[in-house]
Amino acid sequence: MIALNTEDFTVVKYTLRARCMHYNISIIYPVPHLPKICCNFYHFCAQYLLYFLLFPSSFYANKTMVENIQAQNIELYQLQEKFGLQPTDDDQFFREWQDNLPELSDQEKWELDEVKKDYFHLSRYPILEPIVKMVVLSPLLKLGGFYRPPFYLSAEKEVQIVSEDKGTIVKGRLDLLIFTPHFWIMAIESKRAKYSLEAGIPQTLAYMLGNLDTPKPAFGFVTNGNEFSFLKLIQQNEPIYSQSYPFALNRQDDIYVVLQILKRLAQVVISS
Repeated sequence: MIALNTEDFTVVKYTLRARCMHYNISIIYPVPHLPKICCNFYHFCAQYLLYFLLFPSSFYANKTMVENIQAQNIELYQLQEKFGLQPTDDDQFFREWQDNLPELSDQEKWELDEVKKDYFHLSRYPILEPIVKMVVLSPLLKLGGFYRPPFYLSAEKEVQIVSEDKGTIVKGRLDLLIFTPHFWIMAIESKRAKYSLEAGIPQTLAYMLGNLDTPKPAFGFVTNGNEFSFLKLIQQNEPIYSQSYPFALNRQDDIYVVLQILKRLAQVVISS
């Protein structure tokens, strides 16, 4: 630090003035009769400002600006630009939602029909996320076998992912996580009924990116109660993903197919 006394202010004043013109900074100088404590404080501020104006780069050395993003605000292009996430057009990448789907019993179909009736009755008024979870999501997970071994559920799990250059951090809380003691199975995001599924897909993919320590695929399930979509993400040279087409509760037997896919994903995990 540069030692200044009262006589140095003339030098400081003109030195600062020359540098401040570049930064468009105005400086107010103390009057001579200020108390000593005020002058000492001004001395300190003047030294600090002078050092910054003369050596500005030293204030930014080894400092990186970190961008913090809430997961619910993340956009797909941000995941692609900052985390290298890419969609794949390989139609063999995500066959789990299309092939070898198990048959449903008449009892299971009856229970799904009851879910539809309950939802359409309640949807006469706005349906919030807790209602979506209770009326639609909970019966599907139960019928899918996810309340039994080897599966466990976690709610409101905090997830954080950091970009490779550590310049971006995405934080959020996952609605539901299905997992075994060894790895994540499925990240589940539920939305209010009035929200489009598209709003939840980048958020769910962000959570899935937080589980890339395993070569096994991560699956995602997004629903707003009336619509459903499945996601698959895996780490290769870069994280790649694919999604199913959307299913709808009001489209004939789509709810049956949703349960069949959930059961198929459970089978894939158990047999792996």
